[in-house]
Amino acid sequence: MWCKRVWRTIDLADPVNRPLTMSTDTTAACGAFFEVLRFCLTQEASMTAYDPGPAGTDDGFTRSFRPAELDSLLDRLQPEDVVGYRIKEDWIFEKQGSRLVVRIIGLAPLVEVRGSDGEFSGTRVLFWAYWPECRKALAQWPAARALPDGSRPSYENLFSGRRFTSSVVKVSNMQDRSLHEVLTGIDAIREAMKLERQLHDLERDLWHY
Repeated sequence: MWCKRVWRTIDLADPVNRPLTMSTDTTAACGAFFEVLRFCLTQEASMTAYDPGPAGTDDGFTRSFRPAELDSLLDRLQPEDVVGYRIKEDWIFEKQGSRLVVRIIGLAPLVEVRGSDGEFSGTRVLFWAYWPECRKALAQWPAARALPDGSRPSYENLFSGRRFTSSVVKVSNMQDRSLHEVLTGIDAIREAMKLERQLHDLERDLWHY
């Protein structure tokens, strides 16, 4: 009956998202989330990396990287170089169950972009991974760090259970524009908070009425 496509950013600097980062525990069962992605892409070949295009805006999973391209992309890249993740998801109202369901469609690591003077100028998408394809592989890997309750869920459970914090950067619209294309600074942050609130208000109102 109703569907909205939403793009959001997971900032690894946020303490809530520490389970996705490198653990200081040398006895940890696995490393940072990006290390797991790299292993699944290059060693297991259980996932596919998709090219975001020259402008970094292609999130339609249209062209997969060839093995040589992927090796070149990931060569010398360290887990700490990844500063966040972009999530593409659908918010769907299911008529049969009368419920609002959030389905992740894809995720992408984000790395910093710096100018010739070393000044930070934003982030760019490294590659896109199709979430339905990733779930089986990620269900085998526990998070690098424990959650506040002491549990160590799998990475699949962490994402599917939405046990992370993020900010909305785009909601499907006629102009196909993200917030940062039309707003900057505090205005973009306020608009992101407004969109997030609208999504949760919708979920509440479905039950209220």
